[in-house]
Amino acid sequence: FAARPGAIAGAGGTADRGFGAIALAFLGAVLGGLLLNIMPCVFPILSLKALSLAKGGGDERHARTEALAYTAGVVLVCVGLGIVLLALRAGGQSAGWAFQLQDPRVIGILLLLVAGIAFNLAGLFELPTPAFAGRSGAMGSFATGALAAFVATPCSGPFMAGALGAALVLPA
Repeated sequence: FAARPGAIAGAGGTADRGFGAIALAFLGAVLGGLLLNIMPCVFPILSLKALSLAKGGGDERHARTEALAYTAGVVLVCVGLGIVLLALRAGGQSAGWAFQLQDPRVIGILLLLVAGIAFNLAGLFELPTPAFAGRSGAMGSFATGALAAFVATPCSGPFMAGALGAALVLPA
């Protein structure tokens, strides 16, 4: 049997491009995203956010603001990675999801960053916190969410395979 270009057949033998297919892909992505929160690549970063909220001891409004900023960081990085992925593919590159973590320079920078965070949390030294990424506050939460999304993209593959597969094979 040889593969031929054409529409992907749904259960009824015709291409399924309706709302049901989109809803199923979205539901798979949400379920996969929920499972990701307990994976080793995301959970440590979530614990940093939880420690930050616990130290703040703030009110509900403060916690909600930080949660929304964290979510915005995650969403904007994922959208940004998607745009870069589409641009690379449009330029003829063969790139897939989590392409940024296939570059040894990026891995080296992330290794240094994570080691620095670990040593700082262990009390080996105290890093001054830049003004834009304060430990408590919306910008710090945004930066934590952005880092979580950037580092955790390889973990999303197994849990969000259906949604990612649909996103990568469908037109932009």
